[in-house]
Amino acid sequence: MPEATPGSVPDFLYIGAPRTGSTWLYLNLQRHPDVWIPPCKSIIYFHPRFQRYRLKKLKRFWKEALVSGDRDTRAWYRSFFAKLFVDERWYLSLFPQGRITGEIAEAYCSLERYRVQRIHRVMPNVKVIFALRNPVERALSQAKLGLVIRKNRRIDDVSEDEFVAYIDRPGSQARSRYSHTLDIWNAFFPMEQFLILFYDDLVRNPESYLSNICRFIGVQLKTDYIGEMMNARVNKSIDKSLPPAVVKHAARTYRAEVEELAARFGGFARQWQHEVEEILA
Repeated sequence: MPEATPGSVPDFLYIGAPRTGSTWLYLNLQRHPDVWIPPCKSIIYFHPRFQRYRLKKLKRFWKEALVSGDRDTRAWYRSFFAKLFVDERWYLSLFPQGRITGEIAEAYCSLERYRVQRIHRVMPNVKVIFALRNPVERALSQAKLGLVIRKNRRIDDVSEDEFVAYIDRPGSQARSRYSHTLDIWNAFFPMEQFLILFYDDLVRNPESYLSNICRFIGVQLKTDYIGEMMNARVNKSIDKSLPPAVVKHAARTYRAEVEELAARFGGFARQWQHEVEEILA
């Protein structure tokens, strides 16, 4: 790996939304010989909770920083964890020169305007990848992850009120308000720097989906390196459905957003609109 030096600027940012295949994308791009992304998936330096996030990563990856068999990985983790007070020069030094570099930073989908403006100031030419999933489906998947999988509970042990409260959390709603996210980012980055994806395409044809991303960031898809990971199910959710009342609440919550997306993008978003209307019928 080329030496990381100040002035290296990421070529692309994947800004979300969560539960749209970000870990799958990370694992596939990590295997690409012409792409570099951080060993710990995300840096999210521009997120308001960056320092808390970095501390969590230290607890998880400190052994990698000390005993990883890869010298470059050890060096990168030491650079990532060593400095208490960091700045934009430090952030840029984490990205090597000589390869296509980027970051899977789905948490950026809920950034405030001034933080996106700051990103633009540091990397005005960065390519922005944004994946859309039916907001209702995404919110329900996030609720399963937060209340069932991470807490090692059964769906039947979680009350409808708990699910509704989780869906109504400001952070959860911010992640599913795609049109708002796009409006904020588009105020600083022109649409020609965006690649808008649909999670539905990933489910239907992973190879085509990944090929589209590779083409956008300026590399060729190399299936001989990526192999079986392209068709892998990563962070699989629970197949069991949530209570109908919870599903209807999510549909009511995001009905207007889905209508906005259908008008804006058509395609799969129009299908989402039909699905929402069927839920609420």
